[in-house]
Amino acid sequence: FNLGALGSYTLDPYNGYQKFLTEVGNSTAPAMVVAIGSTLLANPGITNQDAAEIVMTQGFAPLTIPAIIPALDRNLPITGPSGRDASNSSFNQTDGPSESSMIDAELRWALHDVPLLGDVEFKARGGWDRWNMTQTPEADGTQLVILDTQSWQHRKTWVGEINISSQNDGPISWLAGFFYFDSERHQENGTLTPFGLPPLLRSSSDFETKGYAPFAQVYVNPFELFGVDELDGEIWAGIRYNHDESSTETSNPNPSPLCNCSADGSDIFRQVTYEFGARWFVVEDHMVYAKFSKGYKPGFQEALFDRGTSSGRIESLINSVDSEIIRAIEVGWKGTWWDGRAQTSLNYFHYSYSDLQVPKITASVVRTENAASATNQGAEFELRLQPTEEWAVQFAAGWLDATFDEFCSNDELDFTAGDTVACAAEIAAGGAGFLDLSGNTLEDSPEFELSFMTSYTIDLGDMGTLTPVAIVTWTDDYYRRGFNRDDYDLVDSYSRSDLRLIWKSVDERYEMELFVQNLENELVYARTIAVEVPTAAVEFGLLPPRVFGVRF
Repeated sequence: FNLGALGSYTLDPYNGYQKFLTEVGNSTAPAMVVAIGSTLLANPGITNQDAAEIVMTQGFAPLTIPAIIPALDRNLPITGPSGRDASNSSFNQTDGPSESSMIDAELRWALHDVPLLGDVEFKARGGWDRWNMTQTPEADGTQLVILDTQSWQHRKTWVGEINISSQNDGPISWLAGFFYFDSERHQENGTLTPFGLPPLLRSSSDFETKGYAPFAQVYVNPFELFGVDELDGEIWAGIRYNHDESSTETSNPNPSPLCNCSADGSDIFRQVTYEFGARWFVVEDHMVYAKFSKGYKPGFQEALFDRGTSSGRIESLINSVDSEIIRAIEVGWKGTWWDGRAQTSLNYFHYSYSDLQVPKITASVVRTENAASATNQGAEFELRLQPTEEWAVQFAAGWLDATFDEFCSNDELDFTAGDTVACAAEIAAGGAGFLDLSGNTLEDSPEFELSFMTSYTIDLGDMGTLTPVAIVTWTDDYYRRGFNRDDYDLVDSYSRSDLRLIWKSVDERYEMELFVQNLENELVYARTIAVEVPTAAVEFGLLPPRVFGVRF
């Protein structure tokens, strides 16, 4: 559309699968472009209730140019669809070269009659990988270079493990070992500008994570140990010591008055984790089990940018994320029926989290917060049938109850003052707009899920085999974010059906497949990305539409 003396640009509402809602509060936002139907309006500010939809090719937020919009006509027709420019074909498109290389190796050594240990196996395995990539993300929804950025990343990782395990006949077996890893990543970002001018902002970041973990586990068959041959079962216990280090450093190679892009931070995380459990074969083909474990996800350092500083500059800062702890209980049963042609399993689990790491996806970064506590519990059932040699059937059902027990977080799409009672500590620490999410459902946690698959192999003799396959899944309602807002976060229940027809040659050297994915072609908004500045906006990422084709 026309920008007067500044020329014009094209907003393409037809290509891509992003849907944006723009929303600013209390009529205090600068003038912005808002889409209503097929018309763009120059609006000096709207309230919470005046949310308007805009469909764009790419980008995280509508273009906001306070100095330009008031001078425009109020009705600006969309000029589209336009041709898709190579540098604007999709967000996070890899426009530059991408390369990777990897080396891995494994050594096994069988040792016999080792004093005090008997027969053992020594195993050593490790690897190294290197990865380079250049990206040009599109961030303004236009065919022009306005808010585009360029990113170059280089990563290298070393990982290795050695262990020794018993190979003796008897009721007791064991395993002990040592694990190590070291990963380094260097990233450079620049904000591209129109007319080939130098980048407005540049930042250089270095990230390193490394750690080690000695571990040991022992297995005992108590029935064999005490000579009860009629019964079969096993108990086990394991322990692991985790030591992890994380460091982040950001700098600004070309100092800019717009950004103080230098910050650094580091931390060390230590945790002892364990698991113990038991399994018992009630009869030969039916086994029950129970286990309890403590798990751990190490903390880390995130490089973020604060745009709301009093100086008006963008300030770089380091977000220190605490380690996540999970205590898990699981009980279950597995059985085989019908001469091995039917297999069933049923289990119940209860997960208790402390300092749950909750990623919050925004326009420029993924910011991680620690929930005080959360609880997941659920049950799963699975049935596998093989009525004939050619025909196979699978069915699965799941139930999940996943809720925050205690958590306060601020929502960029909510302009209220926050919950000053339950979130008093966060607000006292300088936060604003914090909401009490206790009792809310965790993101991407539907209460019920069902799936069904069936296939039948047809023998074509010398021409090979032909196998039709049908897969149907159903997913219950769920929320995309922990804020559980029905207007932005709710995903209604949906089904998805996939069909395949697979041909294989007799020797299985050749294969061809006809497929249709998402037969219903149902529109499902599966992801929410909130943008807090310069105006509040949200992107909805869609699940893929109906896709059909041929594979060889």
